[in-house]
Formats: sequence, structure tokens, C-alpha cells
Amino acid sequence: MDEIKLKSFPKDFIFGVSTSAYQIEGGYDADGKGENIWDHYTNKYPKLFKNANGNIACDSYTKFREDVALVDDLGVDFYRFSVSWSRILPNGHCNVINEKGIQYYNNIIDALTDKGIQPMITMFHWDLPMPLQRLGGWTNPLIVQWFKDYARILFSRFGDRVKLWVTVNKSETGYCDDGFPPFINQPGIADYLLNHHTLLAHAETYHMYKEEFLAKQHGNVGVVLDGRWYTAGSKSEANLRATERARAFEVGLFLNPLCRGDYPLVVKQRVAYRSNEEGYSKSRLPEFSEKEMEFIKGSFDFIGLNVYTTMLVKNIDEPDFSLTSAEHDMKAKVYQDAKWESSEAVHWLKVTIY
Repeated sequence: MDEIKLKSFPKDFIFGVSTSAYQIEGGYDADGKGENIWDHYTNKYPKLFKNANGNIACDSYTKFREDVALVDDLGVDFYRFSVSWSRILPNGHCNVINEKGIQYYNNIIDALTDKGIQPMITMFHWDLPMPLQRLGGWTNPLIVQWFKDYARILFSRFGDRVKLWVTVNKSETGYCDDGFPPFINQPGIADYLLNHHTLLAHAETYHMYKEEFLAKQHGNVGVVLDGRWYTAGSKSEANLRATERARAFEVGLFLNPLCRGDYPLVVKQRVAYRSNEEGYSKSRLPEFSEKEMEFIKGSFDFIGLNVYTTMLVKNIDEPDFSLTSAEHDMKAKVYQDAKWESSEAVHWLKVTIY
């Protein structure tokens, strides 16, 4: 690793590795942990997941010291891991704190710092407490306060040692399809509500840190976005415009408010147009107030981007107005070249020249 650093990257470039709580921790009901959406659905409906679950996973809940040793062997500068909201707050709310969950993450943080590895915490990585999901999850505007309450506990308990914070590792998965928890298959509605409330929760958390914790803790707060790179399937003007729309709907839906205060104009126009034609009384895309726009704009110290693969884009005729979806709002078809290599384990993870 040291040789790679010296030859290929700037001196101030930092290397790291990352994990997410549900994928590695296990201990799904250990020591007072509450139920999250993955715990609920994988155990109640096991056939949906071919009887797979994260009840044990990598058993990092009991083997975290071994995991930290493995991270140390890699020679990286930082380790990003997510905190299980349900392990800290079993019912999702701040009135009941699980001290054993707090101790678990304290142990990880201390083990990392003892090795000279900088801990980086992701507060939320797609594992919402089930009690909050029953109240609507990210479609409920009250989640902005629920998340802020949760974040305050993390800052107050871990912020003396953790200086890099990610509020959310964003994903709409499960809100616009029926393939993953929480199985809210309402594309073009639920995914926009999730995005809107996530932005507000992030901004509230960012400003809270600046006002209540920054002076003593001197940390940085950012966000991580999931994104695919979009490129035109051909160089026709229509396909190039469709590609810009795809980028606006994919990353711009979150990034534009952070940088400019509001959703991309093309997104607002397209959703408003189709909402009207579909018979809705107003746009399916929520609106920000002027105060919210100013509050959200610039609310980050850094932005992370997960880019897994590339999609080709083709302009399409206006889809039928009988079906509501963000894809129809986008007025574009996204696809991958069948000739691109793919991983044997993950078919959509293509190796491309882009």
C-alpha cells in the first residue's frame, strides 16, 4: 500500500475502506438491539431472500477486534463504518438509549485509534429501525427530527474521537421498487419524499453540529451519494439531452439542492408536467420553502460519491400517463451494453471503458 501511495497519488490523498452495519455485524438481537427493516423482512419472509439474512453475517459484533486488525494490515488511513440506528435506539426514538450498543461502537473506535486508523462514521446506511418504518419511514416528515435526535446522541458520545461524519449513505432502493426492504413500491412518489426528507434531515444535522459541537470537536460532516455514470448511447441531440436529464434525476436530485438550494429545473418541470397530465392536483415532487433552500444550500464539508457502473441513455417518446414513475418523469431509457463484461456474482456491475 505504501508503494502505491508514493507512486500514484498526491501526498495528501488518504486511503480507506468501508463497511455497513447490517452487512457485517450480525448480533441482530444481541444486548438490547432493536429490530430494523432488514431484520424484520428477512426473518418474517425468509423465502423472499432464499433464506439468507444478516442475523450473523460476518459476526463483526463479536469479532470487531479481528476486523480492526485486518484493516490495520491493509495499511489504510481511515475506516468508514456505519452505526446501526436500532443498536443505539432500539425503538428508533431518543427516549430509550441502549448503552451496550454505545459501548460496542466505543470499542471499535478505540481499537481503530489505538492502531492509528481514523474512524469515519456513517450514521445511516439503509437499515431503518422497524418501529419508524411502521410510521412511514423516510416518507414521514417527522423523520427529520427523529434523525436529528439520533445524530445528536452519536455526536455527543463519539465526537471526541470521530472527526469525519457521513449523515446518510443515500439510496432510494426499496421505496421505488418491490425488490428490497421496506418494499414500498411507489416510484415517482415515495422516492421523491425520501429524497426530500433526507435532504432536510441532513441539513438539520449539519447545522446542529456546527452550532453545538464544532467548537469542541473540530470535525467535518458530509454525505455520500449513490450514483451511476450516464453516457449517451449515441451522439444524437435527443440522446444527449436525455443523458443530461438522467444525470439530473440521478445525482442532481440531491446534489443540486446541496450546492444551489433547489432541485434541478428540468426535474421540476418534468415532474410538474407529468403530474398534471396524470391527474394529480399538484406536482409529485415536494417543494422547498425559501427558508429551507437557504438552509440546505452549502450544508456539507465534503461530498462522497459511490459510482459502481455506467449506464447508456436513449431518449424515448413520452411514456403513457397511466403509469407514475421517476423513470417516466426522466423520459429516457437507461441500459447497458450486453457486450460489457460483468461480475459473475453481480450481473449489473459492468466493467466499462467510461
